[in-house]
Amino acid sequence: MALNYRNIWLSFSGMVALKVRTGGSESPGIITLSKEYVRLRDYIHQLTDEKGVLQVTTISGNALIDGLLADKFDVARKYEIAVEYHIEIPTKLPFDDADLCIIVGNALDNAIDGTKDIEGAKKIEISMGVKQGNFLLKVKNTFNPELIKFDNNGKRLRTSKTDKSNHGMGIGLIEETALKYNGLMEITMNENIFCLSVLLYQN
Repeated sequence: MALNYRNIWLSFSGMVALKVRTGGSESPGIITLSKEYVRLRDYIHQLTDEKGVLQVTTISGNALIDGLLADKFDVARKYEIAVEYHIEIPTKLPFDDADLCIIVGNALDNAIDGTKDIEGAKKIEISMGVKQGNFLLKVKNTFNPELIKFDNNGKRLRTSKTDKSNHGMGIGLIEETALKYNGLMEITMNENIFCLSVLLYQN
């Protein structure tokens, strides 16, 4: 699918505005978003030809989501993670592009991070859709339950990894973003399957 580079870049550029809204670049959340923003920018440049046309494989038909998914699928492939998906969304979603980047990007990053180092089958399942104008996302992945645990409040995650300060930060960003739309985020764990679900209500 050929897309105009300027249009897709403007969509991703909305993430920069988060610095202004949240106040300052020293926040760990801002640092995380900035890294994601730079990585998406570089990825778009790689897929853009000399005429400024972005060549993206059609996954959902939504340019923003397809660009993001293609990037994450490339990362998953490097770790030999099998990815299955069922996505039915319109070409334009009634939610802020930057917020969608935060939710989808961090959900997939979390799934990849939880799956990449385990022994045995590595798998991620993604389902995404819109029902009555509301956005639903569910990401399942295989994981090692000994490494990831619920925090005391039952929502945030703790980890036995050495990088405790940054690991699981994306989960908090997803939850905060969902609340902007009076939505919710839910985490369930069943044996070696981690499931993250997000619901956004159309305002």
